[in-house]
Amino acid sequence: MKSKFKDYLLYSLACIGVVSLFISATAEPEVPPIPAVVANYHAVATDKYVVIYDTRTGRSNTFTLNEYTGNKRFLK
Repeated sequence: MKSKFKDYLLYSLACIGVVSLFISATAEPEVPPIPAVVANYHAVATDKYVVIYDTRTGRSNTFTLNEYTGNKRFLK
């Protein structure tokens, strides 16, 4: 009696495994969404300033560098 039960259990689990493999093989893989367009930036640097220009929006950011402390400060 025990061997029949083990056989049925083994075959039923094997069938479930085969079915799950077929389902996973036929399902299309999830493709992550394409991110939004990232702006292109151009940077110009001197010894005291760095200007970063966004070519898509036209916005520019200016940073100044303190030569004594090395601290950066954002200028608008």
